[in-house]
Amino acid sequence: MTRHFIITCFLVLSCAAQSATPAKLRVGIVGFLPFVTPANQAPAGISVELFEHIAKQLQLNYQFERLSDINTGLARLKAGTLNMLVGPIAITAEQMRVVDFSQPYYHTGLGVAVQENPPSDWDDFKPLVKLLASGLLGFMVLGSIVVGILIWLFEREGNPKQFSGRFGHGLINGAWFALETITTVGYGDIVPKSIGGRIVTGFWMVLALVWMAAVTATISATFTISHLPSKEMQNISGLRNKRVAFVAGFGREAMVAPYGMRPIEMPDLRSAFTALQAHHVDAVVHDRPQLKYYVFNKPETAAVVTDISLAHETYGFAFAANQQRLIHDVNLQILMAIESDTMHAIEAKWVGAF
Repeated sequence: MTRHFIITCFLVLSCAAQSATPAKLRVGIVGFLPFVTPANQAPAGISVELFEHIAKQLQLNYQFERLSDINTGLARLKAGTLNMLVGPIAITAEQMRVVDFSQPYYHTGLGVAVQENPPSDWDDFKPLVKLLASGLLGFMVLGSIVVGILIWLFEREGNPKQFSGRFGHGLINGAWFALETITTVGYGDIVPKSIGGRIVTGFWMVLALVWMAAVTATISATFTISHLPSKEMQNISGLRNKRVAFVAGFGREAMVAPYGMRPIEMPDLRSAFTALQAHHVDAVVHDRPQLKYYVFNKPETAAVVTDISLAHETYGFAFAANQQRLIHDVNLQILMAIESDTMHAIEAKWVGAF
């Protein structure tokens, strides 16, 4: 009996020791922007700032260690020389055979960036030119003539000084008065005096307000629509047979091949966006957070990240073996950060409020 009691106590103490959080965590950081800043900068980014928030809530004592790549970090966790790995670490079945993971704190995948439509100043003026050549201009000209004739008919006898009895002169003054009214200039040099003339003028004033509102709304809507990406590039089928740039070394070519795209290899993301601006490619495919970060920080690219998402991935924190208590506490803090919008605020800081 005593022997069984001693063995049970030993096992309980061993399990407690294995799952206890170390006094000072050795935390490896690895990854890329916007999750982890480069090695020549102070540790920051979405992953680092989320961990720092969690560490503050749990009052963890830790020390950061920069790592060259994720595989090195996973190997260090397996060897027990690190307690935790922070960064954009994909939660996969293969990697879960090696280390433990927190629950996902970031859901992502491959994103698609395309060029905005208007690359030149002339394109910005095209909608206005089209508008002036459309029915709105025709309505103003034709309406002014019709109103001018009606005003002349009502005013020619009672107001001959302003509206001459001669048709040509009276029509010119009437049309001038109608044009003053619709453009809301209203010099006051010509004023109708008859009841019929004032009724026509009141009706024309109301139409003038509606016309000005229509002009303003049309110009605003046309400019807004012209700055949106093409509808053709807003779904996966629209990318079929399109020239798509991808960064070499990330294995993206195999991921885009099933969608019928024409992949073009680029040395880095900057080169890919340069090719997009020069219209040498139709789109850029890369990790969605990196695309959002690049476009957010370089608005001169005049690019937008579409809603298209390929190859879904989830990111989490990785842990060495026997850290169940720490994993449980971190998971709880991740949920609280997501529910309280803390995670959203951190993400918005780095990639904008997309």
